Amino acid sequence: MAHQQPTARNVLLAKAEDLQRDANGHWEYKAGTRGYPTRAVQPTPRFDLITPIIALDGEFQLAKVESTGKHIQRIGRISIVNYFGHVIFDAFVHYPDEDGFTKKLPPRCLGLGVYKQDVQLRNGALPIHQVEQIVRAISKDCVNVGHAFKNDIAVFHPFVFDGVKKRDTQMLPEYRQYATGSRRLPKLSVLAKEILNVVIQGVEHSSVEDAQATMLLYRHREAEFEVLQSQDVHYASLGDLDEGFVDWEDVEGCDLGDLENQVEAGEECEVWVLPPIREAEVAKAYHENATFWKAKSSALKESLAADKCKNGTLRRLS
Repeated sequence: MAHQQPTARNVLLAKAEDLQRDANGHWEYKAGTRGYPTRAVQPTPRFDLITPIIALDGEFQLAKVESTGKHIQRIGRISIVNYFGHVIFDAFVHYPDEDGFTKKLPPRCLGLGVYKQDVQLRNGALPIHQVEQIVRAISKDCVNVGHAFKNDIAVFHPFVFDGVKKRDTQMLPEYRQYATGSRRLPKLSVLAKEILNVVIQGVEHSSVEDAQATMLLYRHREAEFEVLQSQDVHYASLGDLDEGFVDWEDVEGCDLGDLENQVEAGEECEVWVLPPIREAEVAKAYHENATFWKAKSSALKESLAADKCKNGTLRRLS
């Protein structure tokens, strides 16, 4: 019988022969003995579920650079869903031990959704090199939708998203009216509440839930995205490798605030779990706006094509 993570209604049972004491005298599982089952819902990629348009979201873990005392961001969990919200791939990520780096996970009280037990191989986490190969295989021929997409791209090796088509729900003019803070970029949780009328990231972040919400936001204004962001392609360089320095230890208590305008601590509230999106259930608001945007699409594209810069690139709409 598989072990279960303890909750208010059950206890975790373990065989005595599977346990040992660590250096501090605390009980732990022996190497090679599975502890908790992974919380990832689809660690084996479902390539048969890939659609031309996919959405992805990541949660982060940290590593301390001993030479500088700073922290860099790494991918802790990556989730990819298809056009209908079905999960193609979802995995926690394990990084090997490296000289000069110390692994450090965000404080549990922040509810960022990635914890020490999640990123251990014996608990079902996948090695980073394997994750990057899978993500590349899924994303390379698709339109990739993300929220603050540059933050997710930055924690992967540059080759992973090189040349992929991208859409960013944070950059749509219609959505930017919901922005808060000095950077004037909307948070995913705010858009989900205002546009979709659902609450996400209430108690704990889930990259699956966030990816589904991102896809819903894309479909809500799909025609508009395809007019304004159809030319967006990510071209990588070694300069894209994320430095991602964060003074995590300077944070007082649990009040982190914004981490590169993407990660928010979340309010205490009931979480509305997004169901899979069914093909026939496209958001009502999209239907209401689709006719207008499809009619306007050709005219806007012709205008863009006629308004080229001297270097031959298309002018980006503000």
